[in-house]
Amino acid sequence: MKELVRIISININGIKNVCHGAIKINTVKEIESEEFKDNSSILGIYGQNSSGKSAVIDATHILKYLIKWEKLPDDIDSLINFGSKAAMLEYSFYVKSDEFEGIIDYKFEIVKSDENGYIVDYEKLSIKKLDEGKWSRKNTLFEIRNGEITYSKIKNMISKETRMFLRVLHDNKAGESMLFGNGLNERVRNELFEKGEWELPFVVDVLKKFAINNLSIIRDGEARIFKSDSNGKCIIKVSDFDSLKRNIEQLGNIIECIVPSMKIDISIEKEKLLDNGEKRMIIEFMSVKEGYTIPLIYESKGIKRIVSIINYLIKLYNNESMCLVIDDFDLGINEYLFGELVKIFDTSAKGQLIFTANNFRALEMMSYKNFAFTTTNPDNKYIRLHGVGDDNPRDFYYSSILLGGQEEELYDETRNYRIERAIRKIGK
Repeated sequence: MKELVRIISININGIKNVCHGAIKINTVKEIESEEFKDNSSILGIYGQNSSGKSAVIDATHILKYLIKWEKLPDDIDSLINFGSKAAMLEYSFYVKSDEFEGIIDYKFEIVKSDENGYIVDYEKLSIKKLDEGKWSRKNTLFEIRNGEITYSKIKNMISKETRMFLRVLHDNKAGESMLFGNGLNERVRNELFEKGEWELPFVVDVLKKFAINNLSIIRDGEARIFKSDSNGKCIIKVSDFDSLKRNIEQLGNIIECIVPSMKIDISIEKEKLLDNGEKRMIIEFMSVKEGYTIPLIYESKGIKRIVSIINYLIKLYNNESMCLVIDDFDLGINEYLFGELVKIFDTSAKGQLIFTANNFRALEMMSYKNFAFTTTNPDNKYIRLHGVGDDNPRDFYYSSILLGGQEEELYDETRNYRIERAIRKIGK
C-alpha cells in the first residue's frame, strides 16, 4: 500500500522567538485540484537573521522525534520561548491512499518541567475526509493530556487496565509521545479493532511510516558526506565495497552535471580484521577534477554541501511522498546554481521541499506564492506577500522592506551609523 503524504500547514506557538506563527502551504482549493497530486510542493522561508526562519526547521525536527517515538534531546526545552513555559505545535497533513483521502491534524504541547526538563503534556489527532469531492466534518480520533485520555469516545472503548497502563507509561516516558508509542499501538489498537474502529491505528501507521521513511531534516548544515566521520573517513564491510563503489559512480554522474568536470572516487586506506573474523575496510571519499585528486573533506563548503545532500535531492525528485526540510539550503552554493536547482525542483520534482535561505535568487525563479516571510511581530511571525502582481518578487520584497505596505513590518531596521560607531569604539 502506497500513501501520498504532504505537510500542508504548520502552526508554531512558543518556539525560540516565535510566540505565534502560522504557515499555510496548501489551501483546501489547491488540494481538491488534480494538479496538487501530480506536482511538487515547495516552500521557501525568507527573512532577517534571527527572525524565526530556523524555528520552522526546529519545530519539524521535534515533530519527527515524537512520531518516530524517540525521546526528544535533553536540551529541547531550550527551544521553548524564553517567556513561555510551554510550546504548542500543530501540523496538518494531506494523505491519499486506497483507504483514505483527506487531512490529518496532529497537535501537541511540550511543557517545561523542573523534574524532567520537559514533558510531552498534550497530544491530539483529528481527521477530515474527502469523499467524492465532499469534505466531512473534522473528527477527533484521539486526545490525551498528562497521561489521561480526554476524548470520551475512545476513553469509553478502552479498558480501565489500558487507561492505567497509559498513565504509568506517561510517568515513565515523560519525553516521548504517548500517541505514537509502541505500547499504545499494541494495546489500544487491539481493543479498537475489536470494536470495528480502524481509523486511529491507520492514521498512526501512516504518519509513522512517513516520519521514518520519507521525512528528512537537515539542520545547521549537519548533513554528512556519505556518513563519513569528521575526518572524511568511513568504515565499511569489505563485502559492501563493490555496491558502494557502483553507487558512488552513479552519484558522481549527477554531481558532474551540477559541478562540471568533477567526479567522486573512493580511496582504500587499509583493511582490518575484527575479533569475530569479519573484515572491515577504512575508506576515504575523493574529489577528482581535471586529473587531480584530493580528499573530498578539503573541498569548498559549497562542494561539500552539494555532495552531502545529493542523495536527499534524488529522493525528493523521484518520490512524491518525500519531504525534505533543510535549513540554509543555499549554504556555500553559488547564487546562479542555487536558483537553477530550485527551478528544477519546482517544475519537475515529485516530492515536497521546505527550506530556509538567505540567497534571494530563488525569489526570481518561482512564484511568490511559494514563499513565506518572517516579520518583526512575534505574535504573527510568518506572512505571505500581497500585491506582488507582475513585479519581480525579489524586487517587491526589497521595496516592502524599505517602503512597507504589508500587513506586518518585515525587517527590524539596522542603522549604519550605529554599526560604524560600535566598530570604531571597539577599535579604540
